[in-house]
Amino acid sequence: MRSLFLYKKQLLRAAYFIAVVGGVYLAFRYLLPLTWPFLLAYLAAMLLRPAAVFLTKKVRMSAGISSILTAVLFFLLLAFGGYRLCKLGLWQLGALASHLQAFAQTAEGTFCELCRQADRMLSLEQGTVLRAAKNCMEQIGKGLGSSVAGSLSGHGRKALLWVGKAFTFLLVFFIGTVLILREMLCDRRRKDCAQCMGGGICFGRLSARLARVREQLTQTGLAYLKTQATLLLIIGAICSLGLMLLGNRYALVVGMGIGLLDALPALGSGIILVPWAIFRLLAGEYRYGVGLLVIYAICQLTREFLEPKLLGDRIGIRPIETLFSMYLGLQLFGVVGFLLGPLGFVLILALLRQNPWN
Repeated sequence: MRSLFLYKKQLLRAAYFIAVVGGVYLAFRYLLPLTWPFLLAYLAAMLLRPAAVFLTKKVRMSAGISSILTAVLFFLLLAFGGYRLCKLGLWQLGALASHLQAFAQTAEGTFCELCRQADRMLSLEQGTVLRAAKNCMEQIGKGLGSSVAGSLSGHGRKALLWVGKAFTFLLVFFIGTVLILREMLCDRRRKDCAQCMGGGICFGRLSARLARVREQLTQTGLAYLKTQATLLLIIGAICSLGLMLLGNRYALVVGMGIGLLDALPALGSGIILVPWAIFRLLAGEYRYGVGLLVIYAICQLTREFLEPKLLGDRIGIRPIETLFSMYLGLQLFGVVGFLLGPLGFVLILALLRQNPWN
């Protein structure tokens, strides 16, 4: 009898695990795209709440006026900063594109030299490896050209639809931020009502479990997002400033790109900076190469110092699990899965801890 009870308990645990994993996947796949503007509005409202509270208490503004004023100032500041960054980034991208031909010629010369060395090492006729590589690249280029040409057809109408969707998204994002911020300022009565409902006989246990899940998600998911966003900005700023001091004309674009890659566990910014530094040192540019290594060392020290203080042990997953969840999210959801993967993993862990059959 006891063995039958344990067997049923294991079946219930397995069914609960499958339901949690499947539910999180379905929610991220189908529900999340529909709620993006409201989730971002909630995060923006949480960010703006201290300023709105200050206006309400110190300046004696009403909740509605302080919410609208705070949201308008925030979006104006966001639009101005985004405009300046986009302008500088587009200028650097244009300058980079204008020098692509020179870069391509340098890369072609280096590639040809490597092919000649391969011919000598393999005792082949000069040009054998180069001809094979060119034939391979021509086939790849033809395939890419046909796929790009096919994908560009009908993109004018899609672009107009995208502009309309983006405008709707921003409008809902702004209005949602104002309304959620206003609700946050006037939520005492609703909070008391929710506590009263949560303590009821029918929903007591369910409410307690949901409260624990929400608390764990707040401590883990939001902590992870906040930490990664803060580190991305700091590491991107360090790389951009360092490259600017080294005289790189594309410091902002390259630096922020390295900041994005720094979120990868174990590899981080070194996946770009270390090979780049080695290449510069081998080319005899010792100042530039040492400067890149110094930037990499500063980035690593900054992450090692700030990440425990910002995140601590609140996320509860190891680096290998973070890498696995990032890869899985990337395969399932595309680029957005780079963030959704760890968040989904954290959500699954939080729900599994509330398994009633544990």
